[in-house]
Amino acid sequence: MGCCEGKLPHPDDFLAPHTPRGGLPFLRCMPPSLRSPHTKYLATPWSVCLSQLDYDEGVGSHERIVVREMHSKAMVICLDLCPHRSFRKFSFIRDPQNELLGAMQTMQKIRPRESQRSHYALYGKQPVSGSQSITLEGQTLYHWATLTRPAFSFDAKMRMEGALKGDPAWTISMQLGLPPPRWVVRNRKGGAAVVPRSGDKKYHEYVIAPGVDPGLVVCGTFAQLLRRAPTQQLTQYLSTKLGMRIRAAFPATKPATPG
Repeated sequence: MGCCEGKLPHPDDFLAPHTPRGGLPFLRCMPPSLRSPHTKYLATPWSVCLSQLDYDEGVGSHERIVVREMHSKAMVICLDLCPHRSFRKFSFIRDPQNELLGAMQTMQKIRPRESQRSHYALYGKQPVSGSQSITLEGQTLYHWATLTRPAFSFDAKMRMEGALKGDPAWTISMQLGLPPPRWVVRNRKGGAAVVPRSGDKKYHEYVIAPGVDPGLVVCGTFAQLLRRAPTQQLTQYLSTKLGMRIRAAFPATKPATPG
């Protein structure tokens, strides 16, 4: 563990049983556990990107994240994440047979800066009355949740949409440290999930409280990473603005023609 990393709470002390929401879960293949012990999943991490290019098409290509049930090691979903640094591109949630289950996309029209609040949408296949819908690959997806991150924060709020708006908002807190990232997830009902690294440091290990929707936890944490990926860094923004002001104050002049 790095010297600057904080200690995650122990699941037995932090996680609290939740009353499952009525109706279908976000992803049918990842239903809430109705009994103890905690549900556990493993997810491959997203690669690290060092590029600072603001290129809407992104750097590289889509990257597949595999999520497995920890006990059986069976794959339950995969996330096809949009390229690093891309903007307004969809990331897709699929089952092992590659069938579309949902999607994630920024709600911003202009690439956000680190100093700005921004929002990310999670869409699911299960109908949600009163929420907006989109069509992808010929299928209707419903706006299930919105993840909002304040300026200069490692925390994000995930709020439900449509008929689910009465559900408590979740706080998804990314912890400082080396990759792959770690998270703590909670709402007013108590601790919902702890996400340390696996013992070999190669995976995210999701430990989820009984009654909590695992699909929303997993996709919510990756939505936070996706939300951060296209952010225009403040230093880059300031240096660009400074360069523009310098050029405005000292416009280029043509050299004098020798007599």
